[in-house]
Amino acid sequence: YFAAHESGPGAEVVILEIPSLAPVATINLPGSTAANGVDLEGNTLVVVRGYDNTEKEVVFYNVSDPASPVYFGGADTDYLLDDVAYNGTYAFVSAFDDTSELTVIRESDFSVIDTLDLSGTANTDGIVWDGSFVYLGKSINDAGGELYKVDVSNPSNVSLTSELEVGD
Repeated sequence: YFAAHESGPGAEVVILEIPSLAPVATINLPGSTAANGVDLEGNTLVVVRGYDNTEKEVVFYNVSDPASPVYFGGADTDYLLDDVAYNGTYAFVSAFDDTSELTVIRESDFSVIDTLDLSGTANTDGIVWDGSFVYLGKSINDAGGELYKVDVSNPSNVSLTSELEVGD
């Protein structure tokens, strides 16, 4: 699965067979906004999009049959979205936003249950989930970046545990 940063009438997500990399299916989301990131856990594929000011959303698909993905819900946000890490229950979404770089969405009812504001004004550049933590990268122009470790053991009350400046 990968997000094809395609906007307009093209497919935003392409499902590939491994190891041949032969296309199995595509997902063309309604509207014209490109997908920014995807994550897969079990039979659930989560897609984020919203690089511009339209269709800023997180959408969920059942991919138990990869050739026929089925949409089963989603959440609109107020933020320009970057990437997603999904643990099977919660979608942890990084955003290009100076007040909510991390948004937590509960899959059972597609509601935003928490957000986290990181210091500074730089945009996030990816997210990785690992057990009780997510790691967010944040670029700072051409001067390097920062890595943030966030405790998500209680998804409705996430908290920053540490940060590391990387680069210059």
